[in-house]
Amino acid sequence: MTDKMLLTGLMFVGHHGCSAAEQEVGQRIRVSAELSLDLRQAARTDDLRHAENWSTLYQEIKAIVEERRFALVEALTEAIAQQLLEHDRVSQVVVRVEKLQPPFFGPVESVGIEVVRTRAGE
Repeated sequence: MTDKMLLTGLMFVGHHGCSAAEQEVGQRIRVSAELSLDLRQAARTDDLRHAENWSTLYQEIKAIVEERRFALVEALTEAIAQQLLEHDRVSQVVVRVEKLQPPFFGPVESVGIEVVRTRAGE
């Protein structure tokens, strides 16, 4: 049985891209993550010690998006996925990263990358 923890539509400003303008000016980045983990003990005990802390996960994602710089959204997405897999309870993640209103197209809502990563050995 695999349960899911969802973090959807987290909004940040990041300095990611291949162009100097994207790296300098920054742009809005939307991140969503789906974590596969067993939530039964947390549900039974109603105790945060048996769950993943939403705030901790948010802060980890925020730090990667806002404090680091990547040329490719693929690299940013991978960094987030690997960080989330550092949590012992998490067996798999689906991470989606979108650049909102990218500066290099005509009218477009977003462009993005989605990766699925599983803990090694599982």
